Amino acid sequence: MGTDKGTTFLTPGWILSQFHKDRKAAVSRYKTFVLEGIKAESPWEELKGQIFFGNPAFVEKYKGILAGKEVMEEIPKAQRYATRPTLDEIFGRARQDKGSIEKAICKAHMENGYRLREIGDHVGVHYSTISRVVKRMG
Repeated sequence: MGTDKGTTFLTPGWILSQFHKDRKAAVSRYKTFVLEGIKAESPWEELKGQIFFGNPAFVEKYKGILAGKEVMEEIPKAQRYATRPTLDEIFGRARQDKGSIEKAICKAHMENGYRLREIGDHVGVHYSTISRVVKRMG
């Protein structure tokens, strides 16, 4: 921010030029930018699946890139399933009868990669019960 001499390998000219043509004004605006950023919420909270920064429309536009990649174990699970529906969405579509809920359980686990414990916590049963449902239905 111009408060220290810095080191010889740092060349702040280009970044400062993004804030103003005049160096003094650029330093002032850069300092304001940095200080406002320090107070702001972390943008990492908005990261979806370790790879998407953007609103739902942006994610929807690029989710085709991940189609069929769910089985590729070389890609971290969080990235393979970055665009999967939430458990609320999966179970919200299911009717409240036993058969529909069991189908939703299998869909959550087998198609969308949710862990048995996650599903059990969501529906309010022990994960071993979810395991039996998946085994019977799968």
